[in-house]
Amino acid sequence: MYAKHLLSLALGLLAVDAVVAGPCIPPSSDTSSAVSSATSSASASSTAESLSSTESYSTTESASTTESLTLTSSSSESTSTTFFTTTTSSDSSTIETSTSAATTTTSTAPYNPIPTFKVVAVGGPVPGAELRSTGQTGNILTFNPTYSGTRVLSFSLEPSTGRLLESNGKYMCLYYGGGLSTVTVCNPESAGVKYLTCSVNTDLTLSCSGPEGHRYFDDEGEEVIYDTGATVDHFYVSYQGSGYYSYIGGANVVGGNFIPAKYGLQQVN
Repeated sequence: MYAKHLLSLALGLLAVDAVVAGPCIPPSSDTSSAVSSATSSASASSTAESLSSTESYSTTESASTTESLTLTSSSSESTSTTFFTTTTSSDSSTIETSTSAATTTTSTAPYNPIPTFKVVAVGGPVPGAELRSTGQTGNILTFNPTYSGTRVLSFSLEPSTGRLLESNGKYMCLYYGGGLSTVTVCNPESAGVKYLTCSVNTDLTLSCSGPEGHRYFDDEGEEVIYDTGATVDHFYVSYQGSGYYSYIGGANVVGGNFIPAKYGLQQVN
C-alpha cells in the first residue's frame, strides 16, 4: 500500500515535469503574426538602410563661378565630405578708356617768304640778271635785253591760284611757239597763251609748270595751235641777239642753244 502510494506519487511528479518542460507552441495565428512582423521589420530595416546609404555627386556653379565636388555618404548618420572647392571671383568693374588724339592740321600753302619780289637768274650764263619785259602780252621776258622800253618786273604769289601776279595786273604765262614755249605775261589767257602755276622752294627759287603746246602756220598761211596734253616745268634761256630770252619746256631739252636755268627771288626794295 505504502509502495502503491509511492508509485502514484512518482507518476504524478513525472506528469508535472512533462508539462513544465514541454515545447511552447503558440497558436497558428500568433505564429503568422510574428513572422509577418519580423518580415516587415526586416524590410523596413532594408529600406532604411537603402535610403540612408546614398552617395551623391553635385557640381554647383553660381554667378560667382564657384565649383565644388561633394561626396555625401550616410548609413545611420549623415557624413558630408568635401574633396575640393574652387571659387573664382571676378570683380565686376567697368574701365572706360578715353583716347584723345590730337588733331594736327597741316597747311600746304605755298612757301612765300617774300611778298613782292623780282626774278633773277641763278647760275647759268647771266647769273644775277633781272627778268625784264615791256609788260605787253607776247613780249618775251628777257635777261639783259638790248632793246629799249623794258622794265624790271615785280611779282607776288597769288595763294588762291598759285599764279605769279605782276604789278601791272597780268600773270606770268607761256606762249606757244614752233618749239619751246616762251615766257611772257598775260591776262586773260587765250588760245596758245596759258597761265603758269608756280610755287616757291625753300632755297628761294621758283618751280613753275604749264601745258605743252605748239603753234605754226600751214601752207595757206593759217595759224594752227594745238595742245599736246603734256606738261612743261623746266626753265631755259637762249641768246637771240637782243638778250637772253626766257623759255619753258620739258626735262633734258637738247639743241637750239637752250641752257637750263633756275629762276630765283629777290625782294623788291
